Amino acid sequence: MIEEGVIEIKDSAHEEQDYPDGGMNAWGVVFASFMAQFIVWGSIYSFGVYNNYYITAGVSIVGNSTDISFIGGVGNVFIPALGIISGKLAQRYGFRQVVFAGSILTFLGVFLASFTTSLPLLILTQGALCGIGGSMIYFPAVALPSQWFNKNRGLAQGIAAAGSGLGGLAFSVAIQKMLDTIGLAWTLRTSAIFFGVTLVAINPLFKTRIQSSKNSKMDYTILKDARFMFLLFAGFFANFALFVGVDFIPVFAAQKANISVADSATLLAIYNGFGAVGKVLMGLGADKIFGRSNALIICMWITMVSYFSWLAASNFTGIAVFAAVNGTVGGGFWALLPVVISSFFGVEGLVSRVTLLYTALAAGNFAGPIVAAVIQDHYGLDWMVIYAGIIALAAAVCGTTARFLNDSAVFKKV
Repeated sequence: MIEEGVIEIKDSAHEEQDYPDGGMNAWGVVFASFMAQFIVWGSIYSFGVYNNYYITAGVSIVGNSTDISFIGGVGNVFIPALGIISGKLAQRYGFRQVVFAGSILTFLGVFLASFTTSLPLLILTQGALCGIGGSMIYFPAVALPSQWFNKNRGLAQGIAAAGSGLGGLAFSVAIQKMLDTIGLAWTLRTSAIFFGVTLVAINPLFKTRIQSSKNSKMDYTILKDARFMFLLFAGFFANFALFVGVDFIPVFAAQKANISVADSATLLAIYNGFGAVGKVLMGLGADKIFGRSNALIICMWITMVSYFSWLAASNFTGIAVFAAVNGTVGGGFWALLPVVISSFFGVEGLVSRVTLLYTALAAGNFAGPIVAAVIQDHYGLDWMVIYAGIIALAAAVCGTTARFLNDSAVFKKV
């Protein structure tokens, strides 16, 4: 059933055999979800290229790095913050219709941004408008694979989620190349055209399998479960930490290691490429080797270690190693979080819990890059990295607590 604003998925023993777990329609849904996340999160994860360009390339934008970070920060917060509304719209008007409307808004946000270098207008277009459209695309897209897969759900969700990392990889390279050759305005216009055409082309693949109700209510009782709340806080802190890497790798490389703009974009591409690999491999490893919650907390602890190790990086190779490791475990974390929720609480109500979780994480999406930029402006890059490591430690502690509240066995595959 659908609860208010989100799509509920029933999962009982007698229904398990009804999951196709494959076939053209099922894999078509995975491909559509992959491409949707390729565009929505690929744009977010490659914003560091724009961020570095706005700061260093002499673009006539009034503001320091903190001010400019609001462009990406607003987009980051709108996607999760509007999750319940996006789900409600999908419930009432249908998945395809809401994704189509979000596609139009995303196209307009990027296209209109090409006509201005005004900071407020960039926040409105490249930030807010793209964030609203992205939310309307992302939540229907991320919900659908679970309707079609059961035994291979972790793998299917991992493949779909890999679109975000591969999108960041592709856009990081392509955007930097276009900025160097055709300039800011035509880079944005070209991106807008690609987004619009691709999203319209995949829209027919968003096929629903389970009928939804329009009248059921949102169930907030999950907030009383300590396991869910510790997972929520793990995601909350992780949001603050993980956007430091994706937004500031190019800035760190340029300022700490005197690396060229082009090579800085390559480092961001490495981050996003390994993020895509991490989503698939950690999803597969969680199903077959570690257990889902064990794999999640492994990702979180390695994230913390990687940030403190980043302090020692002083050349391209060192930063590339950080980007690869942090990207892999960061990607794995976001792919596994909804899978762990399903393993703790079951699939019935999964999408409502994920939507509620992501809505609660909106503060981290918005404030994470801004807090990092403030620390950078006032105390320097080293303290910004230390801040990210401490916040990642808090996330790891919360995630580990949730795991052992769910099952106290130390060496059990859970």
